[in-house]
Amino acid sequence: MSKPAIRFAGFNDEWEWRKFTDITYLAGEKNRENLPLESYSITNESGFIPQNEQFENGGTMRDADKTMYYIVSPKSFAYNPARINVGSIGYQDLGRNVIVSSLYEVFKTIADVDDRFLWHWFKTDRFRKMIEQYQEGGVRLYFYYDKLCRNSIALPSIAEQARIGRVFDRIDHLLSLHQQEYDKLAVVKKSLLQKMFPREGETVPEIRFAGFTVAWEQCKAIELCSISTGKSNTQDRIDVPSSVIEQSPKCLYLSNKDLLDKEAVLTVSTEKSNAQSRIDGGEYPFYVRSPIIERSHKYLYDEEAVLTVGDGVGTGKVFHYVNGKYDLHQRVYRMFGFNSGVSAKYFYYYFSSHFYERVMTMTAKTSVDSVRLDMIADMKIVFPSEDEQTDITALFDHLDYLLTIHQRELSKLQKIKKALLQKMFPAHSSGRSREGD
Repeated sequence: MSKPAIRFAGFNDEWEWRKFTDITYLAGEKNRENLPLESYSITNESGFIPQNEQFENGGTMRDADKTMYYIVSPKSFAYNPARINVGSIGYQDLGRNVIVSSLYEVFKTIADVDDRFLWHWFKTDRFRKMIEQYQEGGVRLYFYYDKLCRNSIALPSIAEQARIGRVFDRIDHLLSLHQQEYDKLAVVKKSLLQKMFPREGETVPEIRFAGFTVAWEQCKAIELCSISTGKSNTQDRIDVPSSVIEQSPKCLYLSNKDLLDKEAVLTVSTEKSNAQSRIDGGEYPFYVRSPIIERSHKYLYDEEAVLTVGDGVGTGKVFHYVNGKYDLHQRVYRMFGFNSGVSAKYFYYYFSSHFYERVMTMTAKTSVDSVRLDMIADMKIVFPSEDEQTDITALFDHLDYLLTIHQRELSKLQKIKKALLQKMFPAHSSGRSREGD
């Protein structure tokens, strides 16, 4: 007998340990008559998904013998024994029969089990540890249904199971809503980044705010701002044309040799998104390559700038806007000291919109996509009046604000769900999951 760490008021009975062999049964039936049922696969993110959506035109499974597939009726669980360790299990609630590969395990539960309760239990660390303990094989590990049946689960009354299932269903619903809103906003932002800045060779964008009709100006990046790299030597330093210096005396390439004699503790990520690499709410924004974020009260810079990395531009997640205290890794490029014609924030949105497609046509191909300082310096930047820049940046700032809100809600709900999954299901007592209990 057992109890969880937290539970709903009114439920006080001990939970009963039940073997899976007593509460589930195999439910897959071979499609021997070759019924024209839709073929599905199961993913760790979406559960049941049509094979035509997961693989183009059904992928390699298109020509498989469908008479060997299993028919999966509604209210069935199914999983791939070779991928259950990454969470690829699904619950069939499509309201119709479908078929899955004969490699899958398909089972149902008896009346004593609430399927939604069990579905969420399958997402706990307890189930993951069970898989790790019982999976078998060589290069690829498998967790078959017979291994599931050697284990037990603690069950409360059917009423408490249903209550718990509804809680997690509600959390999943909220997670889905925020994810959908985030995805929609991300699509809107991507589209506007393409349409609110002129295409290559043009001086007006496809769409713009009312009241603005003047053609946009064009300059090289080096004519609009200073550009430096975190390199501690000057090998890649290039000379600035005297004409540029005369036109814009502040726009100089800087070697950070002297600055980097101080303790530079951080690197810029090519893998992390902006939201991941920046510590929200912290005094110091950090950009890191390592998953371990090191924090320090020492910093090299305290100003507005646009940052990008020299390597890994193919990831598409290498642009950062900062306004405050920060440090740089040696392979980071910093654009700062913008002249009065262009704001740093406008430059950031324009840069992040056009940088990838332009640099990829001129990048120095090695083992990774690489960018040199002169590539950034020579990049042409098209910009409107300051008033139009202000309206454009205000729009994208608002979109970023909304994206951040949904991202934070997602993070908060994920943490709540993780904590509840730990506390609303009892831990296995010693030996409970083993055969012969």
